[in-house]
Amino acid sequence: MLSNLRGTLDYLVGQLVLLAGNTATDRTGFPVAKSQQAWMTATGRDIRGVDPQWVDVIDSLQPYHGAQPERHLLAVLDHVNNISKHRRIPAAVESMQGFSVGYAHPDMGGRTFHFWEKEPGPIVNGEEFFNITVDPPINNPKITRSDPPIRISFIDELDHSDGWDFTNQDLVQWVADAVARFEPALAPPAP
Repeated sequence: MLSNLRGTLDYLVGQLVLLAGNTATDRTGFPVAKSQQAWMTATGRDIRGVDPQWVDVIDSLQPYHGAQPERHLLAVLDHVNNISKHRRIPAAVESMQGFSVGYAHPDMGGRTFHFWEKEPGPIVNGEEFFNITVDPPINNPKITRSDPPIRISFIDELDHSDGWDFTNQDLVQWVADAVARFEPALAPPAP
């Protein structure tokens, strides 16, 4: 997943170079600049051949514009992708934060409900998440299923000591939003 997300951005820059009528090099890619100086280096190397209007959009997406560049989702994506590529495959743990159930039935009076809910933490294959029993039983209850909030997490070697966090969905959404900014460049020409 991490490699595909990061690669999407690099492929995007390659296409922008081609759309400008230029040739991509082995250095062409989506830069991740945590400082103004890193951005200046990237403009002469990574995005050479991209139309200036799209260079400005790439610049607007760079971490160095923020107060904490290392916590910008592009910097985080680049960091965790590099860990995955060069050091180890990240160990993933699925966990859930819990969920709630609401139940209403006209025959609820005089019945006792017993709930058991899994404690927050890692998900174990085959484990029961939730159980409810009603005494005496209710015939034909209408139950609506909803999915619990499940998160796949991995060791990212970033400092989370102050409670800072991100999710995989945050990374996916950031890339989707970034790519959407370039849709006008990638749209087929009008007939």
